[in-house]
Amino acid sequence: MNNGQNEPAEQESTNQFFQKPPLHQKNIEGKKMKKSVLEKLQGSFCKIVMKEPGDNKAHIIRGKIKEIDNKSGHILVESNQGLGCLKKSTIIAIKPLHPLNLNT
Repeated sequence: MNNGQNEPAEQESTNQFFQKPPLHQKNIEGKKMKKSVLEKLQGSFCKIVMKEPGDNKAHIIRGKIKEIDNKSGHILVESNQGLGCLKKSTIIAIKPLHPLNLNT
């Protein structure tokens, strides 16, 4: 009889050890939403390398990223040629620039 009484108590203690804590007790500090890399570059001067489908060469645009639309996949860029809209799928690389070094 003692063996039958001790076994459930041992099972309960091991079950409590392996139970997950309730959601309100979990540490959610490290699970904050992070900004995407493009959102960090918004408002900064950048050198953008892009290649349109059908073109043989890549094009370079230097300007300030004004707005990023993740739903439609477009980026608004203000350069010395004016305001332009680029599609994310055509962009190869983006390099942040200092505003005084726009010619590099």
